[in-house]
Parts: sequence; C-alpha cells; structure tokens
Amino acid sequence: MISEKTVELNLTTELVNYLFFITGIRPYILAPSQAQEGTLGFDTSIGIPGTGRPYLIQYKRGEFKVRKNEYLYHLNRTALQDQHLRLYNFEQMGWDVFYALPLFHTPRQVINNRRHLLPMTLYLKPSSMIPVGGIAAMVGHHEVRHNMTTNITTIHSEEGKEVKGKLDFFDFARILNNREKENSNKNLNTFFKDFNDVFGNSQTFELGNTIIQQQDKEDENAFSGLSVMVL
Repeated sequence: MISEKTVELNLTTELVNYLFFITGIRPYILAPSQAQEGTLGFDTSIGIPGTGRPYLIQYKRGEFKVRKNEYLYHLNRTALQDQHLRLYNFEQMGWDVFYALPLFHTPRQVINNRRHLLPMTLYLKPSSMIPVGGIAAMVGHHEVRHNMTTNITTIHSEEGKEVKGKLDFFDFARILNNREKENSNKNLNTFFKDFNDVFGNSQTFELGNTIIQQQDKEDENAFSGLSVMVL
C-alpha cells in the first residue's frame, strides 16, 4: 500500500509538467508546512505566474477493497474534522478546488504507470460531495467510495449518497485548458485574503439558514506556514 505522500508527489509532478506543456510557463507550488498540514484544507496549490488563480488540490490515498472491487477514501481526518467544509467554502469564493482520488494503490502500479498516473485518477469538486444532511453535515468523518465494477462514486457518513459530478482526467484537462485561456480578475492578493478568511483565527460561515462558527486557537497567522516552490 502506498502512502498519501507518494500520491501527492507523483500526481503533483505530472500535473506541473502538464500545465507547463499547455501554457509554456513553469508553474509555482504553494504547500503548507508539515506543522500545519493537519489543519489546512489542501495539500498543494499550483498556479501559473501572472494569473493569480492557483488550483487547490487535496490528495487522498485509496484503500482498495478486493471483495467489493472498490476504493475507499477518508475525509475530515483532521483535528477539527472540517477540512471538507473549508474546501467547499474556497470553491464558493470562486477558486478551483479539487480532490484527486487515485485509482491505484501499489508501488508497482506507480512504477509501471509513471508519467501516466493523471488519467488513473478521479477529480471531484467539494460542491459535488455534499453528504446526506446537506452542507451543515459536511463537518465530521466521511468516506468516499468508488466502485470499479459499476463506476459509481458515493459519499458516506451514516447513509450513502451518490456523487454525480466526478471528473475523469479528460474532463479535468478541459477545465485546465479553458481556464488558462481566460484572463482572471482575481489576483494573488485576493487569494491571500480568501485564504485567511477560510483558515484564519475565527470564521463564521452562513450557509443558507445555518451559521457555522469555527475557532482556530493554535495558529495566529494561518498563511505564515506556507512554503513556496517554483519549478
């Protein structure tokens, strides 16, 4: 069984190479520090210099269940159990947010399919992964299951609900290609502001008739722990 770090490193490398291929510009990567990895909502942020709109990617290692021919992914395994809600709010602010769920799980698969792992991955937006109970139920432990026989993806808390908006790599690539052709009105300063709105000390989210308030007491400056890498 491979680690989530293996998934992150291999898919990030392939995604950066793909973006460089379609844009001719070397992307940058923003990544949370190891100390903040459990509290921030994404693993990697990848952007093209000059556009100001990075892609926020959350990778999940898949556990393969042989009897069911099914992959299982765990959500909200963080201290506050609210990672999914934070990513959803980022998406509602207009940012491109994706879960990347690998349909591979062994070292041999990684080695044999290197440079071709992006097509072996599902891409889900947080807004397509709303569990039974609605947005207010997004806090707490959840599981995503993808059945390789039926090609059906479901999200579970106590009760399962089918995920309708999953993307294969070709759908995901069309989004990347179309986005990079647009001129974005959002700059990097706006990203910093939205980041701190979502991950700052105190957040109050109004979701329909539900108000969810969160307190982060451990970190006074949520953005200070990000490291920057340019490839």
